[in-house]
Amino acid sequence: MKRSITVFFLLLVFCSGDLAGQTSLIDSLERELTRKTNFEDQMALLNDIAFEYMTIDPQKGVEYADKLIVLAEKNNHTMGLATGHAAKAGNLELIGESALAITAYLRAIGTWTTHGEELQAAIARANLANLYTKVGEYQDALVKYQECLATFEEFKKDPQILYALNGLGITYFYLGDHLRAMDYYYKGITLAESLGDHQQLANLYMNIGLIYKRLGKYRDALKVYALSDSVSRSVGDNVNSINLLGNMGSTYDEMGDSEEAIRLYKKALAASKEMGYKRGEGSNLVNLGVVYFGLGEYVRSMDYLKQALEAYGGSVSNSSLSLIYEYQAKILTVATEMELKQMSIKPENRFSQAEQLALRSREMAIEIENLHRVQHINYSLGLIYKQQGRYKDAS
Repeated sequence: MKRSITVFFLLLVFCSGDLAGQTSLIDSLERELTRKTNFEDQMALLNDIAFEYMTIDPQKGVEYADKLIVLAEKNNHTMGLATGHAAKAGNLELIGESALAITAYLRAIGTWTTHGEELQAAIARANLANLYTKVGEYQDALVKYQECLATFEEFKKDPQILYALNGLGITYFYLGDHLRAMDYYYKGITLAESLGDHQQLANLYMNIGLIYKRLGKYRDALKVYALSDSVSRSVGDNVNSINLLGNMGSTYDEMGDSEEAIRLYKKALAASKEMGYKRGEGSNLVNLGVVYFGLGEYVRSMDYLKQALEAYGGSVSNSSLSLIYEYQAKILTVATEMELKQMSIKPENRFSQAEQLALRSREMAIEIENLHRVQHINYSLGLIYKQQGRYKDAS
């Protein structure tokens, strides 16, 4: 079966505004920072600036978070220190520094918990859980989601409860527990409807559609996607609409309608580029690579996969990277010598390079506990070893 990138959507506790408005606000905050002499005022402004940079220039956000951390340490201000690590974590996550982001989140959580700031600690746990899911640390994600959910329920914070329910559903989906994932999604839908939160409602419907697709109930999936799209358009959620186009494309691909899949992927890709949505750009480039592989157009497939790596940059997840390497290895195994030359691959190196890519793909698949992908990669490795005459390794 073909595999493509499917996009889940879990709103972080962080929010984003329009680019022009954020830039203007940052300029205003930076001017105010130069006029303040009280260190507590300075810390508050540094936190605000790091937060605003999160969605437009997270590298700058890290720099301002570091300034906040230094200032808090200098003045022995533990709450400022926790806030600085949380701000740094969010920015590090967005530039793809997942390991450093996890460390920063844990520092913030530890400090807030020690000083009785349970709600602040829970918000950081929610974002840490989301990051754990992104990098395939599913069991750690479940622990953090359950911890923050208990706190949100204690404090009766319904919007945050909704984030946690959606996150738990996503994580259980990745673990293959579809019934439990569906249970959390429907709990989320009930809460989203009571809150009038149409954005989260659209996200939950989309994630239910993904379960139907995984179960091979393609028409049911498309119906739910259409419902999600209707809700998204009603609130102007362009990111979710792009994600839906990609997920609908992968559904049509699995149904055998490659032409419609390509049309939807290219539409989603164009929209992602227009709004600077790198995650959407990368996932749809991967999807195009997968569908063209299925059509036997190996040069075009490899080109799209390479473009995907460039689009993702340092923010590519292990799951996406494993899929890219898996298909690149397959391409090198089956392409003709003429096609390999068009890819600038020496035919005599094809199997050694394919082996390296497959091994890297398998390593990442093991890390994220994707046993289904591990099985497929092992099969591919067996074919590679046979082509190399390494029959013992192939058995």
